[in-house]
Amino acid sequence: MLSDNPILNIDFIEDGNIKQDNELENSKQKESTLKTEVKETSQPTKVSSNEKWTVKEVEEQKAKETDYFKQLVEKADKEIEEIFHKPEELKNFFAFATTLQNNYSSRNLMLIHQQFPGATIVKSFTEWKREDLSVKKGEKGIKIIRPLVDEYVVINNNGENQKVFKKNWTRDIWQKIKNNEIEVYEDLLGFKPANVFDIAQTNLPKEEYPEDYFNDFIDEDTARLKFNELVLSELKSFVKEKNIELKPKASLGQARGLTATNDLGQKVIYLNEHNSTKENIVTLLHEYAHIKFNHSYKTTERAECEYQAEMTAWALAKTLKVDTTENSYKYIGRWLQTSNVVDKRKWMDETISTLKVIRQELNQHILKSIETRMERKKELEEKEEKKHKQVLSLKQ
Repeated sequence: MLSDNPILNIDFIEDGNIKQDNELENSKQKESTLKTEVKETSQPTKVSSNEKWTVKEVEEQKAKETDYFKQLVEKADKEIEEIFHKPEELKNFFAFATTLQNNYSSRNLMLIHQQFPGATIVKSFTEWKREDLSVKKGEKGIKIIRPLVDEYVVINNNGENQKVFKKNWTRDIWQKIKNNEIEVYEDLLGFKPANVFDIAQTNLPKEEYPEDYFNDFIDEDTARLKFNELVLSELKSFVKEKNIELKPKASLGQARGLTATNDLGQKVIYLNEHNSTKENIVTLLHEYAHIKFNHSYKTTERAECEYQAEMTAWALAKTLKVDTTENSYKYIGRWLQTSNVVDKRKWMDETISTLKVIRQELNQHILKSIETRMERKKELEEKEEKKHKQVLSLKQ
């Protein structure tokens, strides 16, 4: 089963490369010594008798890192803006975003895609180390952006509300927080570069990578059944588990499906009786996405609702090895024409986040389905074996 990804604890390794543990330790000591010496003197000095870097050299190195990272981010933002006009690239990017098992913004996903297109699971050096895994020597870090967040409380001071940040909290404030008397807020101060590493950059053997049960499901059944019918059957079972009713409907005209709420407050997905099996797959995924997004045309623009639902449906269908690209992109293209770049980036971030939630739900359902079929197969084999023994005993 796929393991849950813990919240990333990202450490920025300044040169972007992994060193041996003792070299890392020396690097940390060097940085600590440097900070101490900067405080003690304003003159650039050698860090120690056996070190060659001066304060000026360190600052120059940091400036180079900052410039390089700024260029990376600008390139990522530009590609996100342009990608909506290039259906093939948009398709490839979403396929990558679906595969990567981390919850990142579209900007960070694009940064990873630019630097390591084959990434599947990325974590910080520290996070891999906590899992008793090492990043291989010489591997270059994948740069992403890490938000700088500070906590604060709001205190009434002479009739005026005043922000008090964590470093200035008094014992009285700490006690009020502990007693839930005041609320703690977070303030985004900015961003800084951080390094992550893909699982392929670690010493974990490939055969020990986390399993993906989509592949097990596909490999087991493709040869024996009409694949699209099998996928549709599993999807119907999946949505019914979510207490969603499925009904065929002949009066939908050109619409492939719709979602409604019955008198009991239960969601109902209607599928056009004239749909093909493939159309039913993407329609079922599309309508389920509407439900997961909690879409309503009353509160959300229709263009946003339809873009998010269809892009989610396309990406999930692709994961299930059902290609709906041509029809999906014609449909998506109509809604993209009515939106601006800011809308698109917001839609993309929300779509990627919800897409990963649904993918994990499907993964768990498929795992359970595999286990059920294996149990049934075992029961049938045991019955056949028992029957065979009975026949043999009668012959004797």
